Formats: sequence, C-alpha cells, structure tokens
Amino acid sequence: MIHMTADGLRNYLTGRKHHPTLVVGHPAPDGDAAVSSVMEGWRRQVTEGISTLPVLLCDTLPAEVAWLFGDLAALLCRQLPADGGPVVLTDHHVAPHFGDRVMAIVDHHLPAPGTDLSGVDACIRPVGATTSMIATAWQQQGLLPDPTVARILLGGILLDTEGLTPRKTTEEDRQAVSWLTPLSGERPTVLYAQLLDRLLSETDITTLYQRDHRVYHGDSIGFAILKVWRNALPDKKTVRHLLATETAAAKRQLCVAKIALYDTSGVQEEYYLTAGEKATCERFLSTVLEQAKGEARRIAEDEVFLPAGCPRHGRKWYARHLLQILTKKI
Repeated sequence: MIHMTADGLRNYLTGRKHHPTLVVGHPAPDGDAAVSSVMEGWRRQVTEGISTLPVLLCDTLPAEVAWLFGDLAALLCRQLPADGGPVVLTDHHVAPHFGDRVMAIVDHHLPAPGTDLSGVDACIRPVGATTSMIATAWQQQGLLPDPTVARILLGGILLDTEGLTPRKTTEEDRQAVSWLTPLSGERPTVLYAQLLDRLLSETDITTLYQRDHRVYHGDSIGFAILKVWRNALPDKKTVRHLLATETAAAKRQLCVAKIALYDTSGVQEEYYLTAGEKATCERFLSTVLEQAKGEARRIAEDEVFLPAGCPRHGRKWYARHLLQILTKKI
C-alpha cells in the first residue's frame, strides 16, 4: 500500500522536473480534466518511476477547480514547458498540435469512426468521468489517498457526472465514489452542492462562453456550454454576438451555445443557440427537437428551448452525431 498524502501531492507539484512526460487535459479544462491530469501524472510518476508534469491549459482556473484544490491550486502548472517530452492526454484524445509526442490516452469520450490511435497506449471507456478511471487504477495499484487527496478525486467525479446523475453515471463511477467517500470524509451530495455553487457563480458572459468550449471534427464545429443559475439567464444578444464572432474568425460550419439553467436539483431549462451555415444550423436544431420527442419548441430561427423534464442529450452525445449532421445532405 502506498499512501498518497496532501504533502506528497505538494511535493509532486513543486518538484523540479527535467524533460518531463506531460500529462495534459483538454484546453479550457473543467474539473474532470484538471483532476484527471494531476492524478494520472502523479500515479505514473509513483508507479512507473518517470518524471511527469500535469499541465492545465488555461489562463485562469475555474472557480470550482481552484476551490477543490485549495492552497494547492497555486502550484498547478498552466504553461507547456519548452523541454517537455512525451505527452499523455486525459479527458480527450484529439490533440494534433502534439503530433507523434502523444504516447498514451486516458479518456471517457468514445473516438469518432475512423479515428487513428495506432501506436498510442489508449485506455478509453464510456464512463461518466475520466477521474473514475484513474481512481480505479489507483485502487488496483494500491495507492491509498488521504482525506485531502480523496476529496479532490471525488470532486472531479462529481463535477463530470453532475452529482451522480443517472444518465451521466456508470457502475465504475459509483464504485469509485463508494471507495473515495469514506476515505475523504465527505458526503457526496454536500460536496457536489458546494462545487456547483462555485461553478455557477460566474456571470461574465464571455468568460462563461470560453470556459466550457470544445471544438469538434477539426475546426468545423464549436460547442460552448454556459452553465448558470436558473434566475441568471445570460443576455442572448451577447451570446449571439460571441457565436457570430467565433464563426467568422474560425470559419466554422456550425457554432453552438447551450445555455443550461440550474437549480439545486440540477439542470432545468436549456436553450440551444446556433450560428454558421444555415442548412447545418437547421439540421442541428432539428436534431435537438427530434430527440426531445415533441416537448421542446422552436423560439427563434436560430434557437430551440427545452423545458424542465424534457428528454435531452449532453454534448458528448451530440459530438458523436455532429459528423453525420455535417455530412448529411439537406
């Protein structure tokens, strides 16, 4: 049994590293990407004896991530070092700018058909959170986190499964939470409520748009999710301006902004706004309407509204179908 303590994590994050293996979550990292990159990097250094450096690709840490890491947040690296070596990707598997430096992947997003991962040690399972996969590896390898470290791992899982929402949670996630809960001394419902409060505290629309933004199928599609409290609906005129700006600047076929309105029980209403090629936007919005089984409604040419209780899919689901939307003949 190897004890993984807060002091050990501090030493890991501050230790000098020469030509380290970089462990990198996706750009604009959310809680799962941040936690998974740190904990996977630390795991590899401890169990494989290699020098690793987790890197969070963001200028400013999201409030919930900073709160979860506490005083350790200031130690998190947010710039790629010039002497970085091989790369491990966590919580994503597409990073063309790293080229053949990618040696391994730990991810819970299923690859699109035709994705070539040959020559890469890819561990990809459709679970709720990448952090769950890493917690499973910790448990199997006898790495025992202290309360502080277990709390960070637990928080990463809760953030990406939205508090163990059934449609976002698998048995592996539940088992990881069952292992970490007594070790952390936390109640998952309480910890998630605290994390959610910090996540939804952001009100600047540009920050909201950029902080949870993903690009799919090369540069063809941009997809942002703006998560806010139910009584804090962002100004849609500003959101539309951001969509139009991104579409023109990046020459995208489709840009989507999903505004998710939360209360303490989770997501309630959702708005999908689009910009880009007219036929592609129409096909995407039609897909949203179809999947809602008649309970959603079109409220503008570029917008669909999903009321509380409406059948819905997450961005991951749409990401797997966006290529069909792009290539389908209208």
